[in-house]
Amino acid sequence: MPVSINLIEKMALNFLKALSINDYYRLERISAFERLKALYDSQKASYLFVETNDLKRYMTEVNFIIPSQYLRKIIAFSIGRPEDWNWKEKPDYETLNKTIEKLQGKF
Repeated sequence: MPVSINLIEKMALNFLKALSINDYYRLERISAFERLKALYDSQKASYLFVETNDLKRYMTEVNFIIPSQYLRKIIAFSIGRPEDWNWKEKPDYETLNKTIEKLQGKF
């Protein structure tokens, strides 16, 4: 279910607070998934992908470890459902299957 949360702003603020001297993050607006695939294939950095409700796509590349379920946690807290962020405890297979169907063949 689409939600109106500015994940880009929340990620940027969290990353800025957590950066150490050797850390970096790069936010990039992308139009297709090829950039994600290239970064994944290179295995040189981690990334987060966000698509906004108006279909703008953003990739954040980082050289530090991103906590497991990072975006899910931000979303759960932002929509007032903090108990739902942990995938292991609340997997939500219906949403997972819809996401897989939507992204099928995009990578």
